[in-house]
This record gives sequence, structure tokens and C-alpha cells, in this order.
Amino acid sequence: MKIFFAALSALLFTALSASAEETPLSKMSQDEFLKAARRPPVRESWASMEGTLTHKRRGSEDIEAKIRMALLFTPMRTVAQLAVADGEIYNVGQTYDASPDSTVVSLAKGPASGSSLASKIGLRPQDITLAFLFWKANPELPRDSFKGQDCRLFVFDSPDASESAKAFLSANYCFPLKVEWTKSGEAKPYRTMEIDSFKKEKDFWLVDSLLLYGPGWKTKLDFSKTKAGLSKDGIPENLFFESK
Repeated sequence: MKIFFAALSALLFTALSASAEETPLSKMSQDEFLKAARRPPVRESWASMEGTLTHKRRGSEDIEAKIRMALLFTPMRTVAQLAVADGEIYNVGQTYDASPDSTVVSLAKGPASGSSLASKIGLRPQDITLAFLFWKANPELPRDSFKGQDCRLFVFDSPDASESAKAFLSANYCFPLKVEWTKSGEAKPYRTMEIDSFKKEKDFWLVDSLLLYGPGWKTKLDFSKTKAGLSKDGIPENLFFESK
């Protein structure tokens, strides 16, 4: 059975093919569909992606830097790491229950979030575990499409009620193809993420190109080196960086 990874940057999140479900994903109720979107992989697995980020902002010089993401999926939670440039490392833990405490982010190395490169380019460490999926969900919106793909639309409210995320979730594979973040009280999104392209690695599909953009800026993540595998076959010793 093929496992589909949507790595919102590496944002890797898995979803089983519809043939593995008693009820096709596209016909599930809202609660059933969201449970499927939030669940861990059917088998324990890992993935890593390395590449380059390019950031363009109106009135500023372009930024180019290395980026690396790594994820380990277990039955209880996803453990992830984001490394930006040479001096910024974040660790992320994501449990699979929809609660304010389900996402934990820690800075392993680098400057405070306000002055970090990740912050400047519009990338949040918790994006890679799709943390917004675990926010409070509103009633499902009428279906739409993105790049020709049938999507189920959901709006999730952040735990502190400061923003919401509108997610276009593939109706057939249950992962987000596009996400729009909007601040409370505003009508237009201030940050948008789009899956640009996928790459096949054995029986895995990984995101190898991702876009982030907002008013006056745009960031592209291109992953030239991608790897994935089942944990039972061995987890690379260097999957995560050692931080001091």
C-alpha cells in the first residue's frame, strides 16, 4: 500500500489511499474526515528533506539559505526538526489529539523567534507537523478545488483566537494542498502556503517544492535531497541534528 506524505515543507503528513477505508474519504462525515487527517501513519516511518529556500520581499534584498527538515512518525506523536541556514534549529513535538497542548515547539539553537530567519521568511517550525489541523474546527464549508484537485474546506481557529487557518484538504488523500492564515477581525490572509510539487521515493510521495507568501513577500522551498522509509527497516542515526 502506498503512503502519501504531504510535507508542508516537509510538512510531511500521511494519509492512506481511499481503498483502505471502509468509507471513501471524500464521503466521510466532517468528524470522520478530520480524524483521518489528524491520525498518525498506519506504519511507523521517517522522512528527511534538504534543499534551499529563496525569499523575496519588496524593498529588501533577496535571501537564499539552506534548509533541512526531518520527521519521525510514531503511534503516539510526530517528532520533527527544522534547521534553517547554519545556526537555527527547532524541535517540534505533535500529538494527535485536537487540543491547545498538542503542539510543542522548542528552540534548540539560534536567536529568539522575533529575530530569527524562519520568522523573516514566513515559516513557522510547527508548519512541518501541520499544527493548524489540531486547532478548533468550524463547520465544514462548501467544497472547492485547488489545481484541479477536489478539496474539502475547513477553517480552524487558533487556541488563543488570534487567527484562523482555512485549509484546502484533498478529498481523496486527506492532506492539505493550500492553507490561508487570517488574523482575527481581518478579511484577507496575511500568510498562505501552497504545495507546489511532489516527488516519488520508492512507495512514498514527498513534497519537494513548497510556496509561502503574503502581501509584498514570497518564499519558495526547494528540496533537492529527499529520503523516507519505514522505521522497521532502520532509522538513520543522523536523522536529527545534535544540538548543544
